[in-house]
Amino acid sequence: MLSQPPVESDYLSQREVRNLPIKSLLGRLMADCNNGWSMGSFGALAEFTHTEADSAEIQLGKTLRIATDKGALALELVPALKLIAYEVPIGRNDAWNHGIALCLPVEEAKMHQRSVLCELGSDDKSIFLENRADVLIDMGLSSPQTDFCVRTANTDVLAALRSHLGRGLFDHDNPLLHDMPRLSPHRVIFSALGRLEVYQNIPGPDEHSPLGPHTHVLPDLAKLRRAHNANIPIPSDWTLCASIHIAHPAKDMEGEDKAFQISQHHQFQALLSRFGFPELIDLKNRVIGAIKNNQAPEKLEAMVDTRYKRAVVKVTLRQLSCLEATAPGLDRWRACYDAQ
Repeated sequence: MLSQPPVESDYLSQREVRNLPIKSLLGRLMADCNNGWSMGSFGALAEFTHTEADSAEIQLGKTLRIATDKGALALELVPALKLIAYEVPIGRNDAWNHGIALCLPVEEAKMHQRSVLCELGSDDKSIFLENRADVLIDMGLSSPQTDFCVRTANTDVLAALRSHLGRGLFDHDNPLLHDMPRLSPHRVIFSALGRLEVYQNIPGPDEHSPLGPHTHVLPDLAKLRRAHNANIPIPSDWTLCASIHIAHPAKDMEGEDKAFQISQHHQFQALLSRFGFPELIDLKNRVIGAIKNNQAPEKLEAMVDTRYKRAVVKVTLRQLSCLEATAPGLDRWRACYDAQ
């Protein structure tokens, strides 16, 4: 069943996850190119990934830093940092997502919330020294917990950006969003935990995002000014400032299906055990135990009384379908809690 540890794994063991200090644990996760990172808000997001071929430079001081020629990430380990591990179902199939939300109290996480394009001056704290004279422009997305900026030293690109200062990026008569693939300045996203920089070009409307660091700006979602997807169980007095997208056992970095990797599954279950909500972990274990003992799904129905608890049951059943597809009664449980 799900509770059994893997026999052998190249990933973090349950003991390592349980005992490593936060800085060491985050450093291990940062060095692993099977994991990804993101910073931004719902609808306006920057992502950082790397491969072994990228020759990433990693520093593990008070600031955790990883940099390639495609992008870079720097995180400050502030005292109030809280890690929240979660699993959420996706759609009406066997899929789910998981990750770790790096959170701060709402008041400590607040950023500038500028609503129009604003010039901020030179980026004197950029991760690479050669960019510290480049000019930063806040794109005015007014996210509560992130500042979405661009950066350039190119005089033509800077002139084009400056011509829209004081305007909203999503104004119906503002062509800047349409012009961004042609301009392709660096994107620099700030939160109270640090910054994420993206150097690769912005794809055009008919192009795919490049492999590695890239950004997504979806106006209809960004206008909602939400910090994160509402399905992620973050308490209302906390907010997401960055995310770790831990290697998934059933899909690759591009979201495509792959052969189920038991070591990756158990690595995340160990992270969930340390950083998940105890009541949700308890519910997951109760579901596994009930199915193992061939109990009826109705036995736990009274406990599954919130959207987050329903999500936990769905994910648990989907994972069991990968691991224990012939478990007695699993079809009955799926029909009760995760009808397709």
